[in-house]
Amino acid sequence: MHSGFARTRTVLRRYPAEHFFGEPCRPPFLRKLHNHFDNYGNYVPGYCRGITFGDVRELDSLLRRRINEDEYPVLSILMREDIEALFTFAGERGYRGLAEGYYSKCHLCMDARKYLAQNEDFKELKPLEFYSHLEERARKER
Repeated sequence: MHSGFARTRTVLRRYPAEHFFGEPCRPPFLRKLHNHFDNYGNYVPGYCRGITFGDVRELDSLLRRRINEDEYPVLSILMREDIEALFTFAGERGYRGLAEGYYSKCHLCMDARKYLAQNEDFKELKPLEFYSHLEERARKER
């Protein structure tokens, strides 16, 4: 016996990266009212999993200090520029993007960050296990 609900797969439209260029991340990224701490002790901005402002055990100093652009380039781009700047930054390091496109600017951001986290050491792209899990999932879907 079934519940009467048909099991269907929702198909969302994907767009090329350029569709999301010019969309800033700063307002939702830097909001003060909604932030998280992950299971690894990272202070996570809003809903942006896989990004950290730093170790939650150093929260007092994290809340007082400025982000060093050279030390945290991905954070700096997300706070000061837009999704195109992140796409360009990742592209300069070999990222080619998804040929099938992206569901949203957050999907684009996460995919670019996954590439960066797997190929370079960025202090702000943590925990690495988050990005490893994304890659495992992507392999299963291919």
